[in-house]
Amino acid sequence: MGLDAAKALVRAAESGLADFECEIDSVAVMELVSESGCSACDCEFVALTRSMGISLKPHGIDWPDDRRPTREELYDRPRLR
Repeated sequence: MGLDAAKALVRAAESGLADFECEIDSVAVMELVSESGCSACDCEFVALTRSMGISLKPHGIDWPDDRRPTREELYDRPRLR
């Protein structure tokens, strides 16, 4: 694929997604980074889902809503296949 075709595809993709963009509270992201030690990129998703009232709890995990899992609890779990 040539550069011009790639640019056209990117423009079309951006145009199609324009109505679905969300603002993310940067202060909430930084607070999550400070509390969790996770990357800002990861914390952006958490802040966005919280602002939309969406839970990120993995299926089958029963952590109370008022307790954050530790990094070890999140990353030392067997991967779903």
